[in-house]
Amino acid sequence: MGQGGGNSTANDVNPSTSSHGARVTFAVISDMHCRLAKDPTDSSLEVGSARIPQADHPVQALLDLIEKRGIRADALLIPGDLTNRASREGLSQAWDFALEIGAALRCKRTIPVLGNHDIDSQRSVPEREPFYNARNLRPGFPFREPSAVQGFFSDGFCVLDVGRDTQIVAINTVIDHHDEESAKRGTFDHSRIVRLAQVLHEFKRTAIRVALMHHHPVLHSGPFKPDRDVLATGDALLQVLREHGCALIIHGHKHLARLTVVNGTPVLACGSFSANLGIYASSMANMFHLIDLEHANGSIRGRIETWVFHYSLGWGRANPEHSGFPHLTGFGSLRTVQEIETELAQLATANAAADRLSAAQVAAASPELVHLTPSELATLASGLEARALHLREDDAGCLELWRKVTG
Repeated sequence: MGQGGGNSTANDVNPSTSSHGARVTFAVISDMHCRLAKDPTDSSLEVGSARIPQADHPVQALLDLIEKRGIRADALLIPGDLTNRASREGLSQAWDFALEIGAALRCKRTIPVLGNHDIDSQRSVPEREPFYNARNLRPGFPFREPSAVQGFFSDGFCVLDVGRDTQIVAINTVIDHHDEESAKRGTFDHSRIVRLAQVLHEFKRTAIRVALMHHHPVLHSGPFKPDRDVLATGDALLQVLREHGCALIIHGHKHLARLTVVNGTPVLACGSFSANLGIYASSMANMFHLIDLEHANGSIRGRIETWVFHYSLGWGRANPEHSGFPHLTGFGSLRTVQEIETELAQLATANAAADRLSAAQVAAASPELVHLTPSELATLASGLEARALHLREDDAGCLELWRKVTG
């Protein structure tokens, strides 16, 4: 059961007794920005909009993709900004969409956190506090456990179970957004971090523990403007999460997908599900992520699949050149980049007559390739280029190995 404050549960699983090989799959839709039809077109997700043609509607198109590919997940995670400009109708519609998507994925549960657009920090209704809509939307929002709801709105966090092997640490980075001035950046002060450390220490953590928040805890400068809204206490927050077993940090807000590793902890900045990206669209698309995590040999490694939405085309595989993020990436490889480079070079040598080695051959020669981060993959590609070898995605988004044409 979910918990906030200082309570722990009797059924929590100690990692020393957790089953090695524990696995979990998360689907992630971030920054939906569901808006009213009369509002500015900040998003392609509109309250009450027609869902035919299916390829014009990001939710209906995603439901079609889920059915076609048989996609399943243990939980659907939403890193905030379900609605746009604090619209109550948008928040309600976005939650309906999320529950519908979660049901199609056959998720055990759907877990959101709040973003700056989900609360009325500008006090459009002066007599109501900024969290009024989120607190009173309906039973079961944002969480089905009353203790988790209380902890999230009072302490700024709660711990939620997904099955017996996985916990989500849901963090409220808008908890101190009480007016327009305080809402300019995410907040989670040191007193809350101390409290979080106490509670996480009291919990006997499961094999897999993941943190979910809206604002970014590490600097994330985009290609068009500087980063002025990073969490001021992000480094301290990351340290506490790392020390208490969080194997992955997932956040939204920036709309620019990025996977980095900070002091050994992977941090996934999710792409926006349906926000109008404007000039950003030249370097980044709207995205849906699917994350597979595995607990093995005392550590966590992950594999991330990403799809992108194109109006009138629906959802297709992401591509680093055209979408700003690869279709397949990951973290936690048990082999170094240099070792994987050697494995692929040996594969090429053993098949000297072949100009192309298929994705199946590449995967068999180096199974850990799928757990390289984008930056590690770039390092690998550079090393292979020096050997006159070239990594290229096939039609399924998997990596083939080609010999470079010389002369």
